[in-house]
Amino acid sequence: MTPREIADYLKGSGRTIYGLAAAKKVLAFKGGRAWRFLREDIGSWIRHQTSEGPGNGVPDPTGAGR
Repeated sequence: MTPREIADYLKGSGRTIYGLAAAKKVLAFKGGRAWRFLREDIGSWIRHQTSEGPGNGVPDPTGAGR
């Protein structure tokens, strides 16, 4: 999915989506210059946010910072 599709899905702004991706708060990857997101990753991020409360980031899947 593109950042615009994610923004529409979440009823948010594209700028917020780019910021979350750049800050590694949501899993994303770049294909050339364009950010891309997997629908499953966004669903997991939403479930995590709603179960843990606002302000919690997605855990780093690489385990860095432990």
